Amino acid sequence: MIYSIQSLESVPSDEQFYVDANILYFIYFCDQDSKINKTKSKTYLKFITKLQNSGNQLHISALNLQELVHVAEKAELEKYCQNNNIRMTLKKYRDIQEERLIIQDKLETILQQICSTYFVTDEFVDLNTIHLLIKTYNRHRFDPIDFLAVCPKCRDCKSVSQNFNIITDDSDFKKNSKFRNDPNINLYTI
Repeated sequence: MIYSIQSLESVPSDEQFYVDANILYFIYFCDQDSKINKTKSKTYLKFITKLQNSGNQLHISALNLQELVHVAEKAELEKYCQNNNIRMTLKKYRDIQEERLIIQDKLETILQQICSTYFVTDEFVDLNTIHLLIKTYNRHRFDPIDFLAVCPKCRDCKSVSQNFNIITDDSDFKKNSKFRNDPNINLYTI
């Protein structure tokens, strides 16, 4: 089932919620100058606060933290290029020590905040999971990180025995019929 968080009158209580990397990005790192991003950031933060106040556990994957670091680094590169009216590759940008220190400082602060709010699961991606990614490649539209972070929790993307709650803004999840039609998989989004 897909739920619009803006139209929910109440939130579940005492459940586990998996928070996708794009939500972490909106809350902790996105360009707050953008009206769209500012609205999304506030909406998701308000929803997550409601979930916490209702006794829910919030989980993220270590793989999603890795994705957040990568996306944050790319966003900082984009800002740097705009501010200096230049083009630069990510590898070249990584050579600028001052910029690395700025990003490091931001990411250390964000990681501290995330670790105090969410349960971070260290997912072990084994060869069977990689085989599953490839074997089911034509049946989903996930990028590899999303697949590896989420699908092991709902094995082979088959029905799960208890509610599996995901908070995401990723269209790959919204388009996947498995997430739209399985009554045990709940997708929360704007």
